[in-house]
Amino acid sequence: MNYLKQRVTFWQRLAGRTSVLHVAVVLAATLAVGQPGAAQGQQLPTAATERARALLSRAVQQMGGADRWRAVGSLRLTGRGHYNLLEQSERFEGPYIPAYFSFDELRDVNQRQARLHRVDAMLGSTFGRTTVVTDSVVALGGRGRFAPGPADVQEENYLSPGTVLFTALAAPDLRSAKDTVLQGVTQYVVAFTWRNWPVRLFLNHDTGLPTGQEITRPVNDRYFFQIWGDIKIVNLYSFWTLDPTGLRYPLQTDTWYNGQYYRTALVEQFRVNASAPADSFAVPAAVRRAYQARQRQPLPVIGGVARPAAEIAPGVYEIPGNWDVTVVKQSDGLVIIEAPISSAYSAGVLAKAQQLYPGLPVKAVISTSDAWPHFGGLREYAARNIPVYALDLNRPIIEKLLRSSFRTKPDAWQQTSRKKPSIRYVSQKLTLGQGPNRLEIAPMRSETGERMMLVYFPEHHLLYGSDLVQLNADNTTFFQLQYTAEVRGRAEELGWPVQRVFAMHTSPLAWEKIIRATEPTTGF
Repeated sequence: MNYLKQRVTFWQRLAGRTSVLHVAVVLAATLAVGQPGAAQGQQLPTAATERARALLSRAVQQMGGADRWRAVGSLRLTGRGHYNLLEQSERFEGPYIPAYFSFDELRDVNQRQARLHRVDAMLGSTFGRTTVVTDSVVALGGRGRFAPGPADVQEENYLSPGTVLFTALAAPDLRSAKDTVLQGVTQYVVAFTWRNWPVRLFLNHDTGLPTGQEITRPVNDRYFFQIWGDIKIVNLYSFWTLDPTGLRYPLQTDTWYNGQYYRTALVEQFRVNASAPADSFAVPAAVRRAYQARQRQPLPVIGGVARPAAEIAPGVYEIPGNWDVTVVKQSDGLVIIEAPISSAYSAGVLAKAQQLYPGLPVKAVISTSDAWPHFGGLREYAARNIPVYALDLNRPIIEKLLRSSFRTKPDAWQQTSRKKPSIRYVSQKLTLGQGPNRLEIAPMRSETGERMMLVYFPEHHLLYGSDLVQLNADNTTFFQLQYTAEVRGRAEELGWPVQRVFAMHTSPLAWEKIIRATEPTTGF
């Protein structure tokens, strides 16, 4: 039977089962809390809406039926998974540095509340946190102490496998869309808007079960991902289970951000109506107030410049923050080293540069790494037509950044004509500027620093080590000694007589400390 005939047969069968269509109408009326009714003069549902409701009702039936899901008081999900440190990995296209997590999540399905305890393990460190999510607040914390959490976590309460069908039925703009193919199987597509963000739900042509969902939105509450603007997030479901209660649920969810594989979460225990303390979803009143106040405030400049800028050499200022930036005064203008994390951050740095040197133009910005926090603010420099110096190997990721859509929350680059930016991709050592603060920029071309550059101040014997020089918390040993050794090796190869070194997360320290740390020990 060919595909067209299958479709005709399906709709004939569906039209002949008035009970199925009745379920669709009942679901739309009883589960779509807050959905406006068909008042006099209001436009009646379109054929696309009715088709979407029919497809959703079929999916609800396949997952156990509306009555069973209405009877669910809570779900307890425990399991583990892994995710990729996309923003910190050595190459944008992978392989990626992995991290692992375990989770214990309690969901109040009907009240749209959740409590998630999660423990992450990455790069030799382990940390846990608890998140409480309700319709009006997100609280994040541990050991009984909470603070306002990321708002976008509320998405889990409305678009998770157990709730997304009902969220779709409640959407005033619910409609069917053009069929597509995922995993080699035809998918019916249901589209709707949730909190002003477009969502597409994929329903398996053969089984009726949801294959997954896609939402396009800015990820403003997650520092690293927000640099990409409007992100297409795709969650695909698999490894379905049939619970003794008659509910079906996918135990595995895989997630992609803008086409990059990000995460797998696997439920190992799925329990319906598990007992839980009465205060499982309680949030302190002070945290609620702080959360609501923060939501009314515009997103601040990330990292800020709370500590004062420090002159580390004549005409060379280090501006501290979560990501340090350096301002270099030359005879014909200023050079900024690094454009971290966001356009807002860059705008704050540029304002600070003008406070330090009023009236001097910014002649260039140097981006030394492909780690997302290092270059996420380049769009602000592009919007101001400030020349950018970046490594040749990083051209694809920088061009991707400049192509990214910020339509939901436009930045300066989105609001310009987006003409061709002024970018010089560095392939070999070059000199920028003249006089006592001239700079030498050189690619690392090392194993772990393949996508990074060094910046050297010849007159000051001062070296900027990108992200490759980082002290541990003890302030004596170095994080990833391989990084440090590669910086030493490259500086010696280039013939730079370094006396001091600093980096994005490290204030100036004696080069001798690098020498001592990277000297091989005697004996084993």
